[in-house]
Amino acid sequence: SSKELKAILKSRGAKCRKCLEKEDLIDRVVVTWEWSAVEAVSPDGKVKMTRDQFTKTFQSSFKKHLSDQRTTRIQADDDSGHQLATEDEEEEDEDGRHVPDVDKVWADFSERLRMGEISADDKGNLVYEYAGLPREPTWWD
Repeated sequence: SSKELKAILKSRGAKCRKCLEKEDLIDRVVVTWEWSAVEAVSPDGKVKMTRDQFTKTFQSSFKKHLSDQRTTRIQADDDSGHQLATEDEEEEDEDGRHVPDVDKVWADFSERLRMGEISADDKGNLVYEYAGLPREPTWWD
């Protein structure tokens, strides 16, 4: 419907001032299809999140996650001696070089929120786990 097409455009931050017919809206949606949404809204409208809010929250949560992993790894090393990293493991650095691509994470989150797949915990905090997108096979795979 035209209402749904307008909602898609709004979620991507796009406008269509010259759209008089439904087909004009369809054309504009096609043009903006690859744009990432600037706001995500749950189906019931109760949860709204902008890309900027998500980015700030995700980055701080991910840094805390890395810090917790380092603490756990240090405690395990103290108990069992130092263990060298395997080829499959890479140490994370303070520069955040191993932080996931926020654009991809936002695209996944906003789509899952729009589809109603994001839940809230007892305190009302959104529960979202990002396992990473499937990795592209390399020449060696």
